[in-house]
Amino acid sequence: MTSEDLKVLKLNPYKNHISPIMYRACVGNNSGVNVHSRDCSIIDGYKESVEILMQHVKDKTATVDTVVYPLLFCCRHSIELALKVLIKNFLVIYRRKYDIKTSDTMIEDIKKILKTHDILNLVDCLKKFMKVDVEIDKILNEMNPVLDSLDDYAFDTDGDTFRYTYKRNWTDTNLEDIGLIDLGIFYEKYKIISKSFDYLINNFCTYLNDLYHKTFTTKLNRNQIEEISKKLPPVALWKSDEFDRTLNTICNEYAISKTDLSKAIDLIKSHYLFCNNIGLERKFKTISEPTFEKFRVFLMNHINRKRKRTTDTPYYDITEHESYSYFDESFEEEGGHLINELPNEELCTLETFYEYSCSYYNGNYLCEDIDWLYEDINNNLLDMKVNILYDICFCIINKKLRQAFADCGQLSYVSLFDKYLADVANLYNE
Repeated sequence: MTSEDLKVLKLNPYKNHISPIMYRACVGNNSGVNVHSRDCSIIDGYKESVEILMQHVKDKTATVDTVVYPLLFCCRHSIELALKVLIKNFLVIYRRKYDIKTSDTMIEDIKKILKTHDILNLVDCLKKFMKVDVEIDKILNEMNPVLDSLDDYAFDTDGDTFRYTYKRNWTDTNLEDIGLIDLGIFYEKYKIISKSFDYLINNFCTYLNDLYHKTFTTKLNRNQIEEISKKLPPVALWKSDEFDRTLNTICNEYAISKTDLSKAIDLIKSHYLFCNNIGLERKFKTISEPTFEKFRVFLMNHINRKRKRTTDTPYYDITEHESYSYFDESFEEEGGHLINELPNEELCTLETFYEYSCSYYNGNYLCEDIDWLYEDINNNLLDMKVNILYDICFCIINKKLRQAFADCGQLSYVSLFDKYLADVANLYNE
């Protein structure tokens, strides 16, 4: 062993060294992601390993009889982890739907199963949630061909088959009844399975979380409550005989009692968006009509100055929201005066709808979120005032502000936008 070897052996790989950045892997609390995302990162790591190893098999740069062990272990472990992530997500929905604060028999049983490695047991556990929600029932029924294909892993209940020669009893050896594995077929099946789990984790779980985000009952999810809001007549007609017949029809359609329907109707009446369907508006905070007028005048002045400038004169284009390289000093100066003279509540309200409009890019928000968004913005208003002018003007010009109003059921604000700002936005984009 050389002196250089000895020097390397003394290095601590869990500390930061002056080495190429490509070798520095951020893990644990330093990964910048929450626990759920970390679970997904671990799954992705095993999936990526599968792809790398399989590529070596295809390129004939790996010995297939030896690489089969880490390759199939990575396949198997990524599927085990995916099942556990789904179960944990469904468990959150179960707790939320039935308002379970501590634990119950089902939760305790699931916790025990999550500590095991038996893929078929995990599949059975997953199917227990079919009774929790109609959407889970539907998606898992569609997934049956994929779940049934996991019988390929039935011989391995401990996750050890491709890790060790001997089983845990130290007497029997693994793979006694299997002498050959077609990696091509195994890999093609794995890709289909993996893709299906990716969809469930990345899309369906997000969708399911939205269904049980503040607006739900033990009998109805958010989508069903929205459907009911569209089946109900306007509030002005609720004292008619026809209204009673409508209630009976809805109860029969959704297999719920009048009490269950009453809970849903209470949610509809207080919901920012769904109340529009029954002829109501739940107004969020205050944006006065003069404020819409002030932004109209301000932006019209900006548009007129913009048109007067020669093509070689730099100006700040608010449609280029991410770029602050060139700006109109008058725009900033006059806009600063405008921002300072507006009441804080109105600024916070406008910024709330700007922030909500950003969810069109990342899909994070529902209209139920505007209350906490407002509070967060209000708590940080002093630090945000510099950017609020650009935020508000930007979402006026691209009409995202109007869309945010509409998606949050703010019909009065939509009308005021159309009255004062629609023409401004159209002119700016000519």
